[in-house]
Amino acid sequence: ARARGSQRRRRRAWIDQRWGPRLFLLLATSFLIALLILIFSARSSSSSPANNRGGSSSAGERMETECNGSVGVCELPYSHVVHAMAHNAMSSSADGFALPNHLQNMKSALESGVHGLMLDLVLDSGGRAKLCHGDCALGSTELARGLRIIKDFLDSNPREVVTVVWELAGGDPSGVLKLELAQVVQDLVLEGVMYQHSLGSVWPSLGEMIESGRRLVFFTPTRQGKYAWDNFASDFITETPWNYKSRSDMEQGCEQRGTGARDLFLLNHFLTNPLPSPSLAASINYNPLLLERARRCEAEGRVVTFVAVDFWSLSHVVGVVSELNAERVARARSDNDENDDAEEENES
Repeated sequence: ARARGSQRRRRRAWIDQRWGPRLFLLLATSFLIALLILIFSARSSSSSPANNRGGSSSAGERMETECNGSVGVCELPYSHVVHAMAHNAMSSSADGFALPNHLQNMKSALESGVHGLMLDLVLDSGGRAKLCHGDCALGSTELARGLRIIKDFLDSNPREVVTVVWELAGGDPSGVLKLELAQVVQDLVLEGVMYQHSLGSVWPSLGEMIESGRRLVFFTPTRQGKYAWDNFASDFITETPWNYKSRSDMEQGCEQRGTGARDLFLLNHFLTNPLPSPSLAASINYNPLLLERARRCEAEGRVVTFVAVDFWSLSHVVGVVSELNAERVARARSDNDENDDAEEENES
């Protein structure tokens, strides 16, 4: 019995010696983790919107003041916001297009911050309206599927504004394509989220568009049909040429196709020689070239609204748009402060 007792004491001493420090460290670590969780929870609770109405904005409140993923952009008129745009957005290798303009599809573009889409509507060999570029045999997307992607994105992202610039094959002299587009808009019940602008009026801010629920803007190339959602592109948009073949062509300046001033300016920033390719896009889609070209346009008096690229996933376009918008927000706030100071001086 004495031997067994001695053996138990030796085993207990060995356990205490081997595991005692580890057990202490484990308990101390667990206590520290629990303490940190309590502190973090207390801070999160005190900074929540419900407890911070009179103080500085919380993360939750800032999220509510974001428009198109940026704080501050909400206060800018739609015409003064810069929008990243995918040229021939439906044409992607992800959706099985041959000779595509993009690697990733429209859904990925929208989710990645590309809030502008340039889409081509074409009648295929069977007389059906589809999203194609030229020959639908090289790839196509059903019109209803394409608009469903946009609708689903808007439903899931209530503080985003999306713009679509349409090209209707051959100018759509018969009006068939416009009619097909209108039918799908009606089928998907999109009219309630679409914005139509009155020529000559002031553009609403992005925040106002979001609050009104009118967050989808279509520009079409024909006046055929009288639809409450339609905006005739030539009334509102001017653009640079779209047939650049080399970087040197693009670097010459920020020339405008056609004459006359419009509210919105589209900067076409892609190369076709003779077809689009990732290598061509990679030669121009990066900074500082992309940012400097947008700034050069503005220096020449053309305030850029849309920056259109091929292979958007191989570009800096989202970052460029974010930087340009931050600069515009800062200028707008500075101008407002100066106006307020001037008004105070006049009142005094």
